[in-house]
Amino acid sequence: MLGRNRKVLIGLCLVLCVPARVRAQPASTCLTQADTAAMIVARLQRTIAWSDSAQLANVGLPKVAANQVVLETSNNVCKKAVPAYRQATGLPSTLTAAYVIRVGSGRLVVVHPAHGAGEYWSFIVINSSNYSYIAWTEG
Repeated sequence: MLGRNRKVLIGLCLVLCVPARVRAQPASTCLTQADTAAMIVARLQRTIAWSDSAQLANVGLPKVAANQVVLETSNNVCKKAVPAYRQATGLPSTLTAAYVIRVGSGRLVVVHPAHGAGEYWSFIVINSSNYSYIAWTEG
C-alpha cells in the first residue's frame, strides 16, 4: 500500500511542480484534428476553384490547383503563424494553436473554429515568407 501511495504522491508532485504555463501549452501549435482540418481544406479548395483570380486577389489568395491547398503540420511554421493570427484578430495570447493551411507557395490561411459565428469562421491570410498580415475574410 505504501508503494502505491508513494507513486501517486510522486505523480502529483510532478504535475503540480511543473508551472501551469508549461503544462497548458499544447504539444504543437498546429491544430490537426482530421475531420475539422479536412472540412477547412475542402472549403478553401472549393472557394478557390469557384472564384476567379480577381476575386481571390481581393483577399490575398492565389488561384491554385486543389492539391496546392494543404494542411500545414510543421510546428515551426505554426509557431510563427499563430501569433500573426492573434495580432490580426486581437485574440488573447491564451490562443496557442490554430489550423494553418498552405495555399500555393506564398500564402497561409489561419483559422480557429472558436473564432467566428455559427458556420462562418474568420480566415486570416498571411504571407508565408514573413508572416505578415494580408487579409481577413469570413467563410
